[in-house]
This record gives sequence, structure tokens and C-alpha cells, in this order.
Amino acid sequence: MKRTLKYALSATLCFGVVAPVLAQGRPVPPDVSETHWAYDALKELFNKGLLKGYPDGLFRGPRPASRYEMAYALHSLYDYLMKLHNGQQRQIDDLIARLGRVEGRTGGGTDHSADIRAIRDELARMKNQADEVAKWKPEIDNLKRMASTFERELSRLGVDVEQMKKDLSSLGGRMDELEKRLNVQVNGTIDFVTISGKGQSGNQPITVDGRLPGMVPGFPINRSGLITGATAFHEAAITMKGTNKEGPKWQGTFVYGNMLSAPAVTNGLFHDGFGTQGTVTAGAAYQEGAGDLYIQDLNVSFDASILGNSTSVKVGRLGYKISPYVFQRGDNTPYFKNDRWDSGEHVLTGGVAGFKFGGVNLDLFFGRTSGNQSVNGVEISPVMAGQLGSVLAGGARPIGYGGFSAATLMVDRVLGANVNVPLSDKGNINLSYIINRSNTTLYAGTANQVNAVDVMAATANYKFGSLAVEGGYSKSILKNFNKSRFDDENAALFGKVKYSNDKWGVYAGYRNIGPNFGAAGSWGRIGMWWNPTDIESLQVGGHFKMNEDLTLSASGEFAKGLGKTVTTPGGAVAGLGKDDKINSFKAGLDWHFSPNWNLMLGYERVEWDMNVLTVKPNENWFRAGVGYRLSDNAKLSLLAEISDVDAKGVGYFNPFPGMGRAKGAFVTSQLSAKF
Repeated sequence: MKRTLKYALSATLCFGVVAPVLAQGRPVPPDVSETHWAYDALKELFNKGLLKGYPDGLFRGPRPASRYEMAYALHSLYDYLMKLHNGQQRQIDDLIARLGRVEGRTGGGTDHSADIRAIRDELARMKNQADEVAKWKPEIDNLKRMASTFERELSRLGVDVEQMKKDLSSLGGRMDELEKRLNVQVNGTIDFVTISGKGQSGNQPITVDGRLPGMVPGFPINRSGLITGATAFHEAAITMKGTNKEGPKWQGTFVYGNMLSAPAVTNGLFHDGFGTQGTVTAGAAYQEGAGDLYIQDLNVSFDASILGNSTSVKVGRLGYKISPYVFQRGDNTPYFKNDRWDSGEHVLTGGVAGFKFGGVNLDLFFGRTSGNQSVNGVEISPVMAGQLGSVLAGGARPIGYGGFSAATLMVDRVLGANVNVPLSDKGNINLSYIINRSNTTLYAGTANQVNAVDVMAATANYKFGSLAVEGGYSKSILKNFNKSRFDDENAALFGKVKYSNDKWGVYAGYRNIGPNFGAAGSWGRIGMWWNPTDIESLQVGGHFKMNEDLTLSASGEFAKGLGKTVTTPGGAVAGLGKDDKINSFKAGLDWHFSPNWNLMLGYERVEWDMNVLTVKPNENWFRAGVGYRLSDNAKLSLLAEISDVDAKGVGYFNPFPGMGRAKGAFVTSQLSAKF
């Protein structure tokens, strides 16, 4: 609409347009050339009925317009604009009245969600119109000036010029009022997830996060069922944000569901929902949590200028991340896809200040990372940092973050700085320093007690056309307040080279992660082992697009131990040897065989080739999934997965205490809708 109004004004001033009136649409007159630069503008105005030519059907663009013709055109535009605004105002008044009637009917157990949803949809549509109207102010100012210029001609046409001036003067204020009444955007998500499993040959299936699907409280561990052990999760979130053009911005996300929960034991069964957004509850069966309410984020942001430099500030409960080996939350729900859970952002209550110095960006952030709890007292997104010693030192295969043996701290407060230096428009360098402090003390009462983890890191990336390189160095130091306690074998060195074009892509990477490295990051998994340490590995992979709808992919990681012996409060501990090898393979197919349907097939395998063993414990998952797009805002997905994790009789490689093999099938489904 703004574009149409501008075209009309331009036509009035430049072409001497005669009588643009509110009339039925008509074709462009034949004397207007299709090659003229203004043809598209004139066509739109004629089609909308805002322009009409001379009685003989011609436009006569080169002919100068008389002052009377200009005045007539001006009044017609004014009349058109006022009718549009008055119609919009009536719609707003009707919307407010409808909302009042619905509010008056609340209570009594009646569901008014459909009425509220309809009002919300209408509100969103009116907000879009209000945004467009707010952009008309320069054109309205032009009309006001033109009304003064052509006052005499307008009066002779019988126009109440004074009233016209008053209307135009108040119109901008009405638009401001309209925008203020519609300055809240509301949207949300609803997710339903089911997980069930069935064991095979007296065994129990296991997921890639070390969880047991299909278990029934009180039943033996080898008893499971697709129906009797099925779990059903749900979660609904509503996000509200201010859309005002000036001043502070705000937003808040409020969530209700039964996914967030703390581990518990029922009839001898250790179980959990999806746990928290910051951890993997390895070894727990899937069971629904209690209905719970929590605030994902609630913050205010504003822009400022300090010493001539642009500054942005956000305070409240918010999310923040840097990169996988530095400060980033993992995707802790491999069988549930959701932007909120999978954002990679740690949740903190505090603030982030962003400064710009030319092209250089500096973020300073501080916040409380614990105490961000749900109504039921569950930590929403606990931040874990610090690791010491070999993952196998505890006598069990590593499962989850740090395995069963790593000593980690739950971070309570974080203070950090992150500097981003662009390298033209092809890449950047990132420098970070983070202080993670905990209220918990590990090894209390000893000379080795620790309550803090400092992380320093430098990462970089750059693109050379289709070739991209990235890499970096990150180091974590276990401290007691400001005094270092463990500052050796605690670094991660990583790099990757990638090439891709429209048809295919390949990559090769290297990483060396010390046994004492423990940043609050998320650098992937090898089978059920998340954030692997004490390894050196080569990573390779690629994809090939057979056509626009069918893509094949494969990847592998070939890791070996570092052969390090580290000192812990319990003494010297040997880690994985250089002859200990861990090889991981993945392959997949993604086929979008129709606009609404897609098929996924996948396979994953991990082999443990330990120097002291004559057998190779392994992990296998076979998966097949299908997705159906119900609409632009809704999708249904189904996934069937078969697990076969075999310890080969080696007790400390059991996938679960008391289980030498995890074999069986499990099925997951997810129905998601956005509004």
C-alpha cells in the first residue's frame, strides 16, 4: 500500500495525472508505452482504480497538468487515504470489542481458545497493516504541504480545506496510536512426542544417549513393551515480544509440559523425562515427568551509544552461546526436535552487552546459570564444566557427558568476554575468556579442592570460494577461586577443511582433546559417549545429491588414545593408550519424494579396539524415519530404530549395569505445530 501511495503522488507531481479516483480497476491506456520506466507503477494504479485517463481513453502523460487537475488529484488521494484509515480503525474497534466479550465469558469451564485464537490471528493481520501505515508518514507530510499549495483550487472545488488539513495533521498521531495498540507479537509451539521400545531375546534396546525406552516400573529389566512401556510427552510454549520501533524491546517465553524433570526412582526403576536442557540422563529409562511450568526467557534489550560506538544491551533471563569447544549447550534430545531445546544457548539470568568498534564486535556477559528453575524446582539448563582424568578410570564405558567417572562442576555463575574480528566478508577470528564459578567444591578438604573452571580460546574460519577452513584452540583450567589446581593435559586443538558445491561436498578434520579438557561446550559424540576426551582423531565425511530430492551422506571418525597419565587427587591415572582405537561410522539417505513427504534411512556403528582385549565391543543402530508436512506450520514425524550394543562379554563395557547386550527396537513420534 505504501508503494501504491508513493506511485500516486509521483504521478500527480511528475505526469500531471488527471483525477485519480476510487473507481473500479481499468486497463492501462494505449498511449502509455510498456517500455516506459513508470509503466509498472501506472499499471498498478489503474488496476486498483486509483487513476483514470481522459474521456477519450488516453493518458497523455507528457501533457502538463493544470492546477485544478492537480488539486483534484490531491483531494482524491486524500479521500482514498482517509477511507483506508477509517476502515482500519473500525476493524480495530471491532477487534477490541470482540476481545472484551470473550474476556467477559471466561470462567465456568468453557473453552474459549478458538475465539482467542481467531482474535490473535486478526490481531497479527492488523499489526502487519499498522506497520505499513506507519511507513506512510513522509507521504502524509507531502500531502499536508500540497494542501497548502493548492488551497485556492481546492476551495473552488468545494473542498473543506481546513478540515482536510486537520485530518492530515491528526492522521500521523492516529497511526502512532494504532501502532501502540498493536505492539505485541504473540506466537508459540505445541509438541507431542511418544517413545516406546521392545526388547529382543531377553534384552532391552538402548538409545544413542544411553536411555532405556519401553521400560515399566517394577518390571524386570528385560521386560519392555511398545504399548505397556510407552511414554507420552507434551510441551506448549507461548512467546510474546514487543514490536515497538523505538525504545527498549522485550520478550518472554512461557512453557508448560511434562518433558522437563529430575531423575527419580519408582519401584526400583531409575527414570527421567527429557531431563534438563543442559544434560543427558544416561542410564535412565524414559518416563513422563510431572506437569511443570517454566520461563525459558524473559528479557529487555535496548541500543545505546558509548563514546560514539554502537552498543546493545540485553538483561534478564536469556540465552547465550559462543562455539562448541568454548561455551555452547548440546542437543540433549536426539529424538526430539525443537528450536528451544536445540538452540545451543546456555540459559543465564544476567546481561549481555555488545560493543562495536568499527568492524570489531565485543560481547561482555555475566549471569547466574543455576537457580533458573521451573515451578517444580527443576533446573532448566544446568551448565557443567571441568573434567579430570581418564574416562575409563572408573571401570565402565563412557556414556553421556564425561562418562560415569568424570568429576565435573555445576556452574553457578559465569563471567566472560568474546571478541569477534572479521576477516573481510570471508571469515572471522574469535577470542574468548570465560570464568565459570561453582558453589560446589570438588575434593573438599584437600590441597586439590576446586570450585572454578576458566576457559580461554581462539577460533577462526575463512572461505576461499567453495573451500572453507576452520579451527582453533581451547583450554580449560580447574581452579580454586583464582588459584590454578590442574593445568595440564587440558587443551583441545581442532581443525577442519570443507569443500562443497551444488552437487556434493566433502570434509576432513583433526582434533586432539586432552583428558582434563572440560569447557562448558558441546563437541559431538562417539556413539553413546558425548563430549569425548583423551583422544586424537581424524574425521572425514561427505554428501552427494543424486538429484534435488535425494541426498546420500557418510562420515567416519578414527580415534586413538593419547597415552597420557594424569595426576588426580587419587594419584596418577593412565588414560587411553596410543594403541587403543575407537572407530565410528555413520551413513544416511534423505529422500524428499513429494512436496510433503520425506524418508530417512540411517546406520551408525562404533567399534572399540582396545589393546588389552581380544574382542571388540561395538555399538550399532539402524534407523528409518518418515516425515509428513501437514501444513506450513505443522509436521508429523515417525522414527523406528533398532539397537544392538554388545559388550562381547567384557563387563566394564556393558551398555547398562547388569546388561551385557542392549538389543531391540524402539519407536518415536513427534507432532509439532507453530502458531
